[in-house]
Amino acid sequence: MAPGALARLIIGRRAASPLLARPFAAKARAPQRAPEPEPLSEEDDDFTSGGEAAPIPTEGISKPLAGILKELGKRVPESLLKTRLEDNGFALKYIPWHLANKILNAHAPEWSGEVRNIVYSSDGKSVSVVYRVTLYGTDAEVPFFAWES
Repeated sequence: MAPGALARLIIGRRAASPLLARPFAAKARAPQRAPEPEPLSEEDDDFTSGGEAAPIPTEGISKPLAGILKELGKRVPESLLKTRLEDNGFALKYIPWHLANKILNAHAPEWSGEVRNIVYSSDGKSVSVVYRVTLYGTDAEVPFFAWES
């Protein structure tokens, strides 16, 4: 990827496709749902019969995990970072969630995430959130945890 291409993808300038330039402006169309899997009988249940595990569906997954991690491991441009001054005077650099979301959509479109825990401080001045991001590749999947307060 050319230098600065990641920044262009993130901020939407000179994007490779119109979907990356406007990721939230999707056209209205009928939702496409995968057919519901049939429940397993006791004979088919892997936990009771000792059979092999069912294969992981990889229908929408397009990249190996190593390639995804290589792209996500690149340095984020300073222009995208924000700075927050903590109460103790420490300057904390961070990337806003909406920009992290765009980066993940561009390089790991099959990612998923969930809030795992929310903790409110007793003085009511802060909230800590634990968020789990899972990256799916053609060869593996890896969960990551992030803490925000």
